Amino acid sequence: MQKKYFPQLLQMLLCVAACLPMTVSAQGNATPLTFEQFISQPGVVKHEAYFNIYQKDDRFCLEIPFSALGRDVLVSAQVVEGYGSFVSPASDVVRFERHNNQMLYMRRNRSLDVQADSIDISMNDAIRGSMMLPIDKSFTVMTLGEKGDSYIVDISGDVNQSSGLFDVSKNGALSHPDPSRSGVTGIRAINNGVAINVYRSQTDNMAQGSMDNMQDVAQTLGLEFIIQLLPSKNMAAIAESAAFGFQTITRQEFDMKNYGARRRNYICRWNFSGEPVTVFIDPVAPAIFQQSVRNAVAQWQQALVKAGVKEPFRITSDVAERSLSYGHILFCWGNAASGPNSNKIIDPMTGEIMAARVNFTDMSVDEDLLESYYILARHIDKRIAKDMNNIEVRRDILTAQLVAEIGNVLGMKANWRAKTAFTPSQLCSPSWLHQHGMAASATSPLQFNYLPSAKSGVKAAALLPCVSDYDMAAMKFAYGKGKKQPATKNQYFSAEDKGDPYTIKGTLSTDILEACRLGMENLKESYAHLHKDFGSLPKEQNSFTKESHVAVGHVGKMEQYLNQIASLVGGRSKYPIIRGVSEQATVYVPRQQQLAALSYLENNILNGIPQWLLRPEITKICSGNMKSMSIGTANGVLKKLMSADVLQTLAEQERHEGSNAYTAAELTDFINRVVFADFDKTLPVSDFKRKTQIALLLNVAEYVASHNIVMGMQNEGNCLLQVWLVDTAKKVARLAEEHADQDSREHFSLLKMRLDKMYFNKNIQ
Repeated sequence: MQKKYFPQLLQMLLCVAACLPMTVSAQGNATPLTFEQFISQPGVVKHEAYFNIYQKDDRFCLEIPFSALGRDVLVSAQVVEGYGSFVSPASDVVRFERHNNQMLYMRRNRSLDVQADSIDISMNDAIRGSMMLPIDKSFTVMTLGEKGDSYIVDISGDVNQSSGLFDVSKNGALSHPDPSRSGVTGIRAINNGVAINVYRSQTDNMAQGSMDNMQDVAQTLGLEFIIQLLPSKNMAAIAESAAFGFQTITRQEFDMKNYGARRRNYICRWNFSGEPVTVFIDPVAPAIFQQSVRNAVAQWQQALVKAGVKEPFRITSDVAERSLSYGHILFCWGNAASGPNSNKIIDPMTGEIMAARVNFTDMSVDEDLLESYYILARHIDKRIAKDMNNIEVRRDILTAQLVAEIGNVLGMKANWRAKTAFTPSQLCSPSWLHQHGMAASATSPLQFNYLPSAKSGVKAAALLPCVSDYDMAAMKFAYGKGKKQPATKNQYFSAEDKGDPYTIKGTLSTDILEACRLGMENLKESYAHLHKDFGSLPKEQNSFTKESHVAVGHVGKMEQYLNQIASLVGGRSKYPIIRGVSEQATVYVPRQQQLAALSYLENNILNGIPQWLLRPEITKICSGNMKSMSIGTANGVLKKLMSADVLQTLAEQERHEGSNAYTAAELTDFINRVVFADFDKTLPVSDFKRKTQIALLLNVAEYVASHNIVMGMQNEGNCLLQVWLVDTAKKVARLAEEHADQDSREHFSLLKMRLDKMYFNKNIQ
């Protein structure tokens, strides 16, 4: 071919390339198009932003400035329209880096097994160069930017498909969209970034009412994708403390000075050193429940200001601020029927919380929760006594729920122990409650203050949890200069521990027995006024069905109190070891407390049905049988007492405390006396005692039958339980033959047959 034809041929090839729909050759080290050729393609539209977007029909290109390469970039994806609250787990902090002129690589920030320390920054580069940071994605470079200081890469697949940069494939309603019913609705600039709004439609075969009725159901959801350059600022990492419960990231740090490595946990927290965090409150939410958000945020704002943060939050309802972008907390209305829930985007390298979304609705303040509040608070809060769906009560309970969820958004874990940091007298004192609040941590599971009586003078506001002592100390630890431990040992962080009576659901005080006694007195008063109260309720709430349901709720509260008291028997608390502060890891419930707990249980449930439940006006309309429910409560208490875990703890306590301990032998003696009347041959067995004897023995037999001899010998509790069962079975067999009362003999005969079938005649594998 003659040389004179080369320029014409080259020009023709460039013209053909310019007509291609944003594609590129995979070979060579130079971009195939100049920016002028790229932008001059018919139909190309430029959307101005820090990351410019170029659109041609359903093809999209992203412009990444050179200055953004190697910098932290926030990528997020969330549902913003339709019945969904999904936040993509791919929402993360990423970095773009140049591979060559044809390709960029993307790596996600990860909490690695190795992390550079401040002594040798070059270690970080060595880690990246060693391929210990994997390449998550590559992007094809279309051309350089207009000024030659940026790359333009193809992101069409990421925008149009369910996987990729904005991966939403983990959500079933978004996993396989129909391209003909999906597309982009808008692209707009945000602070140092760009937002892309898309809609996705798909059809799924779903059950309608039952699995026998499957139908094709179409769904359409609107999503928003964010790409945003993050500020170039370092947030000082704070190592975790055993006294405070915060979510953490883990780093293994190389010390190049001392040639060592260490693994350390750092707490997750927001960076309040710059602009205030933007709190967006969905304008769709009813005004009264928007106020719930404002009230909850105000409580934490006060705590943060006390910690030294000048201006923590800026509140807005401008829909332009709904983006899940840096420094934003979104309160979105809906998709929270079981309670407020949240998602956070956390940089796993630094622990900084970048953005969060909270879903909330008043549906979480459901009928059962309002009935519970009525049972526990009607003697103080007259609003609920007059209207069991009072809108102001709903607002206040939702506020308490949101206070707990904001604690989670701020990086805190639920502190189950801190809700029991105060004495009953403190929780019944109006002045003390006004200063401290009803619980030492608002992050604890929602619990109303059921201790004050009607004569205490306590106001309704003091019945709901709020930001309090432990939370203030935690905010100072995470966001201020104060690094002091919580005020009392009972405020140290603890997750739920079913062996610890102070970290189980419903506990409210350092003195569980006295707190439950006060709660029981208020419960009896509420039950006595139930029928009269319902007579004055609005017509739509005044029904026998509703009254019966609330009556059963009273039994449920009684059961909760009694189980709390039962948890004192064989109870122990485990504390973090902190030199000079907390140096005893395990603390057992004192012997006298266990004896007092058993005495209360004996007098209030184990000897028969509580008389205060047997009100004629209630029993005649109650769908649930108060007698059978009381027996069920007694059986639950006995099952809790006679468990391998309780016997194991009692054995451990005896080893550690000797004669000061309450022992497993004493507990089995108590059970033999209270439940079996010490196997007396002359005393007839009441119907109540028959049912509790049957339930107790069958529960124990079922447990030990599922634990073979070897497993039993490895655990003292198992051994003690099996020894007690064998000994009790012999005594039951003797009563079946020798008891003076014929009905009682038949009862013990049937019981012996059940035990033989379940345990003694069982084949050992």
